[in-house]
Amino acid sequence: AAADRIDLFAGSLSLQTSSTSAGDLKIISKGSLILDTSSSLGGTAPIIMNGNVGIGTTGPGNLLHVYANAATVTPLIKAQQVNTSGHAIINVDRASNVRIAATSYTLAGADEWYTGELYKAGAGSTSYSIGTSNTLDSTTKLVIQNDGNVGIGTTGPGAKLDVSGTNNTNGIKITELATTGTRGAYLDFINTNNGNADSAGSMRFYANTTTEVSGIDSITGTTGASGVLRFFTNPGSSIAERMRIDISGNVGIGTTGPLGILDVIGN
Repeated sequence: AAADRIDLFAGSLSLQTSSTSAGDLKIISKGSLILDTSSSLGGTAPIIMNGNVGIGTTGPGNLLHVYANAATVTPLIKAQQVNTSGHAIINVDRASNVRIAATSYTLAGADEWYTGELYKAGAGSTSYSIGTSNTLDSTTKLVIQNDGNVGIGTTGPGAKLDVSGTNNTNGIKITELATTGTRGAYLDFINTNNGNADSAGSMRFYANTTTEVSGIDSITGTTGASGVLRFFTNPGSSIAERMRIDISGNVGIGTTGPLGILDVIGN
């Protein structure tokens, strides 16, 4: 026997609860519940509800499955807030101690990238991570800790920017692409404590995580407008200054107060 149905070829069908009291509207189906705006039942863009909700698909594979097959760049999901005091937010919520709350990106069903929050059990802290699997911590490419430190190639950055790698991949590259101009690619070290004798910046080189073997730094004068460039090496015991260029351009080797263009003291 044919299934019971109501066909409306013009107009609309309105289902509502009482306008004077609160109530529930229940639509119960022993099979899938199909909401379809096409001209015939079973069209190409239905909403299917059979435990999973499908928009644009008759076979939703997740609790919410949005499907499109069109050459378009419009977003599939849109969150819009028009009140200037409000915010447009999509919330991904995890229960207490759940390790990951993330958004995944796949190609043909295969995981490629995950972005989201990683909870470090026992440490009581969280971090925002970008990785290539749903574990995030073992495949993390970039992490932002809750203290603000950013790590590339490490899940535990110990500085504002911590870059880690293996097999000669641990590097930072700065490229100037402009065809005009005189400065080119550059890296600035800025100390805002102007007017005090202080370090303006330094580069330090380590043989391991604790042993500093050489370095370069710049210290400012009492006005903050003058500066000295210093060079350090480690003979095996501790780091020591070997050469400096003072505010007058004098070079001192073995002395911190060169008296001429080149002042060498020592054997």
